[in-house]
Amino acid sequence: MSSPIESGHASPHPLTQFGLLAVTGSDAESFLQGQTTCHVGHITPQQSGLGALCNLKGRVIANFTIVRTAQGFFLLLPLELLETVETRLRRYVMRSDVTLEAVTGQWSLFGLVGDASKALRTQYGIVLSNDNYAATTADGWIVINAPTADAERTLLMIRRDQAEAFWSAFKPNEAIDSCSDSQWLLEDIVSGIATITTATEELFVPQMINLDLLGGVSFDKGCYTGQEVVARMRFLGKLKRRLYLAETTAKRAPQMGDSLYPADGSSESERIGTVINAASSADDDPNHFKLLAAITISAAAQSEIALLSPGGDRLTLLPLPYPIASGE
Repeated sequence: MSSPIESGHASPHPLTQFGLLAVTGSDAESFLQGQTTCHVGHITPQQSGLGALCNLKGRVIANFTIVRTAQGFFLLLPLELLETVETRLRRYVMRSDVTLEAVTGQWSLFGLVGDASKALRTQYGIVLSNDNYAATTADGWIVINAPTADAERTLLMIRRDQAEAFWSAFKPNEAIDSCSDSQWLLEDIVSGIATITTATEELFVPQMINLDLLGGVSFDKGCYTGQEVVARMRFLGKLKRRLYLAETTAKRAPQMGDSLYPADGSSESERIGTVINAASSADDDPNHFKLLAAITISAAAQSEIALLSPGGDRLTLLPLPYPIASGE
């Protein structure tokens, strides 16, 4: 990347909901290969990706973006789950040459969409392939091509001691800014990318949040914690829930972990789904929301769906930007 070419007054909004866990040491790759759902050997300095850490029952403790660095790997995941993930992984280190370190305080994260993303790549000469999660690194920088339903989207990770200089130099025009946490969450939602949080940890196998459709599950890499259950869901065809994109107009904002019901049902024992992520989606209507929910496949095909109770606010299912496997 070239040096900054002009100065200005951009006002950054760092993404504060994420934490960074560094996994380093000569055994870092093999260690993560045996603990996570993704094929770690396919993660290169030019290609990051998605993955998850599961419990022994194949339920997702946390999902993450995995990035290869010169020293090992970064796992980018919700800050609220970082300590949980670090503790779980530490149990399996044993005699491996692996070091786990939370490095959130050493890096700043920014999300740029549309014109802001284009300006960043142009000004700094950043060239990425069109592949989702394509990456490039430089001294103190990591830039990732984030999936998007429409406009170009970039995740910028920059060492904190360089962030102020970057923002004083990056000025395509004063109207361009980085995303807030809520804006980035909405971009993830409409892109069909769920984020497990403390409200939903250990509830779903990876396929129920479509992680397999996003390249975050390898079915041919060998064993990892929870692998037997995850593989059985695929090869025995017993998957009953998938991730769906929906919208609703509601007086109360949908919350992570909220239950969903058939709108024509009569009992709250008929729960058919769970809200995983939700965000306000219209500047002119604060009561309009988009959300991702794990919903029973049969109910999504046949039922009208309501939030919190059978008589609650109705959901409208929307098409995802990627296909759900045929027959589901």
